[in-house]
Amino acid sequence: MRALLSRLTGTPALVAQVLYGSGLRVMEGMRLRIKDVDPERREIVVRSAKGGGDRVTVLPEGLVEPVVRNIERVRELHQRDLERGGGWVDMPGAYRAKNPAAARDLAWQYIFPAARVRVDLASGEYRRHHLHETAVQRAVKTAAWRPASSNGRAATPSGTRSRPTSSRTATTSGPSKNSSGTEACATMIYTHVLNRGGRGVRSPFDRL
Repeated sequence: MRALLSRLTGTPALVAQVLYGSGLRVMEGMRLRIKDVDPERREIVVRSAKGGGDRVTVLPEGLVEPVVRNIERVRELHQRDLERGGGWVDMPGAYRAKNPAAARDLAWQYIFPAARVRVDLASGEYRRHHLHETAVQRAVKTAAWRPASSNGRAATPSGTRSRPTSSRTATTSGPSKNSSGTEACATMIYTHVLNRGGRGVRSPFDRL
């Protein structure tokens, strides 16, 4: 995995690192918005994850600075879009009707924006969508096929996905049914990890 990631450059490299370090599916990474990432707590909120709910995962310590720099890049890009009369982004569900101004808010912009702005035919708005997943897929596939990069198992972005865990989170999947004492202990550990935010879990990216 270290060899594979080292062969990636630019935005696809950061995307692949986040997918691996935070345990995200490809489209979960593509759809991340600025408001979903908390560098201070080292947390990422995945919206409408598999099963329909939200979940919280870790932002690797080694990716905090690169992600913050990327957010600043998005901020500058968004400001230029606003100055040109654009700056809109697609909104989930009925939220656009509930809060129309949010569609041009920096917080709702994608962490990994597309290079080009598209015109929405229905509204006439100049919108910037997220980076297309094929851009990352091509980059990972190319890196995986280079000599000594990998054994082929990570030939797609999905192959880079990890599941961040630690000894502190081994019992956080749910309370034990063995006894009330065990259940209380598991609940205490679960609460402790949540309160620590991303610092409660060590990402596999930080062990590379």
